[in-house]
Amino acid sequence: MNITKRDLFKSFYSKRIYFIHQRESFKEEVVKLSTLKSLMSVNCRDWEKTPVSYLSAKESLAVGIMLFVKKSYRGQKYIEKAIQYCEYAYMETKDLELSYLSSMALGVLYFELAMTEKETPLQEKLFKTSTAYLKTAGELAPSDDHSCLYHAIVQRGRGVDLELVAKTLVRASKSTDSPRSIYKLLTNIYTKLCMEKAASFYKNKVDQIDEEDLIISQFAA
Repeated sequence: MNITKRDLFKSFYSKRIYFIHQRESFKEEVVKLSTLKSLMSVNCRDWEKTPVSYLSAKESLAVGIMLFVKKSYRGQKYIEKAIQYCEYAYMETKDLELSYLSSMALGVLYFELAMTEKETPLQEKLFKTSTAYLKTAGELAPSDDHSCLYHAIVQRGRGVDLELVAKTLVRASKSTDSPRSIYKLLTNIYTKLCMEKAASFYKNKVDQIDEEDLIISQFAA
């Protein structure tokens, strides 16, 4: 049972982000496609019942992602088991790309675990852990926007006010090469906050991108 491309991009790292950002891949300068393909080549079924300490960081990360994507519907214990494998990967690797991917994975997993928790103090603790790992991911790959986007989702899950969420999305918009969907979100958020100048600013950015795309399409026709 291997991780598929869909598992990685739509069911895990971009599970929630994908619908905001409409992009399926990490930037090549942040994570090489060969690194992602090497994760997909791990036969997770062979390693799922193996003690985690026997595995390499890459194998452990792949198993953790597989457990979440394929089995988390069975209950909270599979999210916790996925965390165990991803934490081992995070602690064991000295590779920058795997450090980034495992810290992002833990940010995602702790957020998902928090969403299953009904006790507010414990849920808040899990959200904070998620945020800490996402912050680490952002420091490891400051040119990538995935950690900022997921951080905004975590903030909203925690009930953080929309203005602070918007500031996180602004950071994401500055590091992405396809900011239109983020600008559109910011337009909607600032409209809801009755911040007309900010809403108008980001609406103009959306309109500018649409106009440039139209010119390019007419030129290419």
